Amino acid sequence: MLQSTESLEKEVDNLYKKKKFKDIIKILPESILIGCKNANLFAFRALSHDKLGQSGLTKYYANAAIDLDTNLYKAYYARGNSYLDTNEIPNAIRDFNKAIELEPNHILSYNNRSLCFRRLKDYIKALEDIDMAIKLDPKISILYNNKGLVFASQKQYDLAINEFIHATHLDKKFSAAYNNHGNTLAQQKKYPEAIEKYSTALDINPSSANTYFNRAKAFKEIRDHENTKKDLEEFIAINNNPNDRVYLYSLTELKEVDLKIQYKWYDEIDSVINEIKSLLLFEDLCVTHYTSLTATKAMILQKSPFRLSEGAFLNDTSEGRELFSFLNFNNSKNKDNNTVYTSFVEKPFVGSFVEEKKHNDLTLWRMYGKEALSEAKGCALTINREKFIESIEDVIIALNNEKIYPRELGQEPAFYRIAYLINDKFVIPGDNGSKNESRLNDSMNMLKEMVISLNQPQQDLIYQILTNIAYFFKSGEYQYEHEVRLVVPSTIMKKKFDMNLSPPRVYVELCEITPLLEQITLGPKVERADEWASAFNYFIEDQLLNVKIIMSHLPFK
Repeated sequence: MLQSTESLEKEVDNLYKKKKFKDIIKILPESILIGCKNANLFAFRALSHDKLGQSGLTKYYANAAIDLDTNLYKAYYARGNSYLDTNEIPNAIRDFNKAIELEPNHILSYNNRSLCFRRLKDYIKALEDIDMAIKLDPKISILYNNKGLVFASQKQYDLAINEFIHATHLDKKFSAAYNNHGNTLAQQKKYPEAIEKYSTALDINPSSANTYFNRAKAFKEIRDHENTKKDLEEFIAINNNPNDRVYLYSLTELKEVDLKIQYKWYDEIDSVINEIKSLLLFEDLCVTHYTSLTATKAMILQKSPFRLSEGAFLNDTSEGRELFSFLNFNNSKNKDNNTVYTSFVEKPFVGSFVEEKKHNDLTLWRMYGKEALSEAKGCALTINREKFIESIEDVIIALNNEKIYPRELGQEPAFYRIAYLINDKFVIPGDNGSKNESRLNDSMNMLKEMVISLNQPQQDLIYQILTNIAYFFKSGEYQYEHEVRLVVPSTIMKKKFDMNLSPPRVYVELCEITPLLEQITLGPKVERADEWASAFNYFIEDQLLNVKIIMSHLPFK
């Protein structure tokens, strides 16, 4: 039996080097493994399942190997990979730590632990690990590719590109490195250069669905609709997975690009809408959110995620109508039997904020800083905008098992200033005298002229894309608010329902906000404000965070 087991180990090792993973699984059935009770054979079976992307079976056989031998580094490496696949990052790091402890020169454990640290945004440790792996063997191309990804995550694009180039010098057929080089160029809005790299990647690997998808996005940015369509069709044909959200998103995008190809007027309207969005984009350091003490207690002391409701559930019943009123756009339809109706379209999920400087505003305390309808008894939370966006994106990525990266889809959450309509002219409070207001009014008037010229079937086609920006506009009587809207597209979030309300309210859960807080302002009529401040202070302090807490003393009557 001993000789037979040794012979089997040699055969399996040889098959593994030849990447014949299915053959390994075939010659190592459960009966053989149980009979041999050999940890190394269990580990090889775990590694084979890992190579085939079967994380559950990888973990099962890795556990069996560890039960037989707690000092087998490859078993911990295999199990670490299974945890990495299921995004259980602390467990993955623990196993890679053990693998490295048992085999300090195991390059792949350093590489994969680096991937873990990159997901945790611990870029210093990620670089330390990948540099250690390169030191052990400076001729492995994938190590430079992964180092490039660490730099790209930090927006150090030139350093990232140098690593991708190094990877492709070592391996001229490394299609993934060319794809990642293209992604880095696209992030810098260098779309023609990105398309060139994607094309090189596809010359090497014409069956790469992701590269077709990435090139389609780059073609979309330069409004090359024909090539966008071709690449989306290639992606859909290769991917062909109705359970994949990127696949479903691509089907929607394909319908959209077909409209742009078929109708020049649709393409022109879409272009004007994108211009309007860019003019209203809000990129200040912080935003402030007025809310109740009850909600604040839940979000801070109970760590409840920040929620956004669909646009239909905003407090103001006129929300979303100002744009359509300005455009003289009426989506109601008349049937032959004189029935009048409107069609439902999905609305974005939106949150209401104001500029940071409005964190202690008497009017806003009256309108929004309430507790159980009592004015000025709530609080105002000042949040780091960029960290907020990044945290929301992390939630979306985790929800979709690493398959959806919002920025790559062009579906990233973003903040926009509200424009207020006063005497047929839009005003952008807080825009600090930039030319955006003038350009916005030019674009809005252009949009109005375009929409007026459309017949009813044509208006039906643009109703959805107009709805996507409808919550960026309000009546001039609200201009004192300097409101800023967080918008999260409905297509990439898991919807939840509050059944305690009638009708039920649709909402999405974002992220915890405590790590994102810069300041908490307690309203001027909060009772026992010192005690609230003390509770928030010590709870936040325990998390090693530094958040300023102030108590408003505005003269509220």
